[in-house]
Amino acid sequence: MHPDLHLHNIFVDPDDPTTMTAFIDWQGTSIEPAFEHAGMVLDLETTHLHFPGKRNSEGDSHRVLERVYDAFVRAYIPRLAAVRTIDDDLLRLFRYCHRTWVDGITVLRDELINLSTRWEEFGLPSPCPYTPPSGRALQDHEKDHRSFLQALELKESLTDQLQTTNDGWIQSELWDETQENHKNAFMTLLEAISQPDSDQSWYWMDQTSSDLGTGPPVLIWELVQ
Repeated sequence: MHPDLHLHNIFVDPDDPTTMTAFIDWQGTSIEPAFEHAGMVLDLETTHLHFPGKRNSEGDSHRVLERVYDAFVRAYIPRLAAVRTIDDDLLRLFRYCHRTWVDGITVLRDELINLSTRWEEFGLPSPCPYTPPSGRALQDHEKDHRSFLQALELKESLTDQLQTTNDGWIQSELWDETQENHKNAFMTLLEAISQPDSDQSWYWMDQTSSDLGTGPPVLIWELVQ
């Protein structure tokens, strides 16, 4: 059932208004280049799926569903299938250029560097308008990019371990368990970090729905570079 079903989201047959022909959620509509959706990550829950043979792991199950998804896209959405074959180095820049307030400038710079090295290979008009860094500046960038990837990996690991969303929301029934897991992860990180002020790089607080107005309890944590 459509989660927001009302008259504005229902299409009917012009010759027979008693026949519904389609449902649409206007909040999810847009007019934009097809390549904006080329790198869309398929978010599938495979925990409770069981495939015959040796496909028992979460990764194997997800790969099976990804192949099925690709087959359906090729069969039913050929325009999207076409843009999904475009080299990712040509498209990633568009995914990060408007997210520097979230991801920082390092990842955008890295995509500009990658694109500039393949500029002629892609057949783009020469010369490339971007001049990549060199020498010490390039070394500093590579160091910053490694730190970005490590922070991203740590965040994903903590998200899985704490069973929370990327913005820190958890299920109410998992609150006590998540709090305990959070404290254990915090202590483990403190032991792994050698800086004397390492405890200042991890901020966390307990908040309940009464603190936030509405919604389930939320776990707030922030990593500071």
